[in-house]
Amino acid sequence: MIWLHLRQHRLPGNLTTADGGFLVNGQRLVPDVTYVGPDKRFVDRGYNPDPPDLAVEVVSDESNRTKLDDLLTKLRHYRAAGVTVWVVLPRAQRAEVHDPDADPSQGPVTLGPDDALEAPGLLPGFSLPLREIFSE
Repeated sequence: MIWLHLRQHRLPGNLTTADGGFLVNGQRLVPDVTYVGPDKRFVDRGYNPDPPDLAVEVVSDESNRTKLDDLLTKLRHYRAAGVTVWVVLPRAQRAEVHDPDADPSQGPVTLGPDDALEAPGLLPGFSLPLREIFSE
């Protein structure tokens, strides 16, 4: 959906799937989906030297404690690097928006099926109702 939005509105930037790796706060991370705005370097091979602007992490097994611990570690690195993160939890039918500029004591914004993922500062006009994701 992000790719379609970028194409339809002729917005600059790059989108990757889990084939794209990034150096984030000194760590090599491979998010499920990323958006890299036009102001950052982007390479087609190897790990991108700059962190993405938006990282999407889909939690396929919400009961796997090790994977959840790994996600928490990733979230700390993303926050330190100023990356906005959407964590999608399909089984729980919710998503979390981790805004690096928000007060960390407030925690992420939690969205349910009647809400939409949006990032006006990164993807102007983009809105993805979670119900569309969870119905698949």
